Amino acid sequence: QASMSAAAVSGLLGGSSPQQVLALGRRTFRCVSMEQLAFEHISTPVADPAVHAISMPARLGQVDCFVSHSWADDPNAKWAALQEWREDFKKRTGGREPKVWFDRICLDQENISDNLACLPLYLAGCRSLLLLAGQTFFTRLWCLVEIFTFLEAGGEISRVEVLELPGADLDPDLIDVSAAQCTNSEDTDLLMAVIDAGYGDLTIFTEQVRHLLLDLRAKQDHAHLAAASRPLSEGCADGSSPPPPPRSPLSLPRSPLSRQRSHPASGARLS
Repeated sequence: QASMSAAAVSGLLGGSSPQQVLALGRRTFRCVSMEQLAFEHISTPVADPAVHAISMPARLGQVDCFVSHSWADDPNAKWAALQEWREDFKKRTGGREPKVWFDRICLDQENISDNLACLPLYLAGCRSLLLLAGQTFFTRLWCLVEIFTFLEAGGEISRVEVLELPGADLDPDLIDVSAAQCTNSEDTDLLMAVIDAGYGDLTIFTEQVRHLLLDLRAKQDHAHLAAASRPLSEGCADGSSPPPPPRSPLSLPRSPLSRQRSHPASGARLS
């Protein structure tokens, strides 16, 4: 069901039927193991078809994380945050390297239009969404559409993680989807149409993104408060701290995806 919902969103991007997008997405979905990711891959958006060879075929639902980021944000800060996340993942999984979807490596630059049309399906095929949130992240329309698509395809907020980069001001009240842009003005028009087709009003999606940030911030504050106030005697037998209690999911408005638009994707994802 999640894959079909994502394929329907893909249809808005490329004009193909959900069945066609689903078949194409299954053929082209790829990932990269984190030990293969180098700083140079995250520091420049310059397309290099040879880099695609680092990636490997993947099955939908079997990739650990979709990495969402803005190319305009500080690459050093993004790299440091990503490596910290990687080490935490390995601690939680017995040393296993995470397999992630990262645009510069996993998008086939020689078939960019087809790949971009499948982007929603690639999102739905990942178990979680990681936001490398720097100063420009919430002003870049591709980044916002990735959040929109992940939630539209049935992704739970509990599977979204925000890494706040140094210097970023993640004040939810400052987020305004209507002011977000792409490098390419044609992409801006297309993606605004996709969100409008899903929600009918950009202010509704703006409120959803704001609620997402508030919920994630509350979750992090709760975890920090619990860790600070817990007596050492309440730790686990191995000396580690027990996980925070589960939280109830936040109920957010879902979009109706009431109408479809047919526009070809115009270029690379340069968010």
